[in-house]
Amino acid sequence: MRKKIMLIPLILICLSGCTENYRANLTENDPVVPPSTQPEVSIEQPKPPVMSPSKSLKSQAIINFVGKVTLKKTSDLTSYIHKQMLSGVKDFVININSAGGDSDAGVSAYEYLKQLPISITTYNVGHVQSSASLIYCSGSKRYSLPHSFFMLHGSSTTYPESMSFIEIEALSKLSKIHRQSFIDIISTCTNISLSQLEKYFSSADLQYFTAVEAKEMGLVNEAVAPVFSKSASFYSITD
Repeated sequence: MRKKIMLIPLILICLSGCTENYRANLTENDPVVPPSTQPEVSIEQPKPPVMSPSKSLKSQAIINFVGKVTLKKTSDLTSYIHKQMLSGVKDFVININSAGGDSDAGVSAYEYLKQLPISITTYNVGHVQSSASLIYCSGSKRYSLPHSFFMLHGSSTTYPESMSFIEIEALSKLSKIHRQSFIDIISTCTNISLSQLEKYFSSADLQYFTAVEAKEMGLVNEAVAPVFSKSASFYSITD
């Protein structure tokens, strides 16, 4: 009976010491975390697709200009080309089928288009007459359908009897300004001499030219059908 009583304190002392050592180890060292049995996997986040600018933009813009030359229509023409140019388009084709119209509109369209840093190709797809020839001349490359034709002429202004002499003089001066504008512009896109152009635009007589004749005078580069890009955008300007 005495031996059993002696063992109990020894057991208690041992347990007390072991507990203190275990607590000491826990406080002195990092917590024990069971190792994971799964291998570490590095997950890469998917990258968003990069869109190429060439795929999102049209490479060419084609404009059909049909009917009379007016200030409204030439404004529509230049506005559309400018908008497309700012979106990245650099190649433009203007198909023209027009008997002409407002001289001021033709001159202003030519002057504006020639200043743009773009490529312009013009096609005569029927007939190009009078002030429409100025828009046609804005093309650095100029083509014509084989059976299309051109027409140039001078001023045919008539003065009503009710006009004063001063008004007639003003209109006469305006007519001379238009004539010189036509001479200057047509001379940049043809090999016609200035003296011959003076003759054309000083007379009200109509001068018609076939596509072959227009090629001989330098107005047309080739009498061929248009070839367009499959990715081109289309825009029509009509009466």
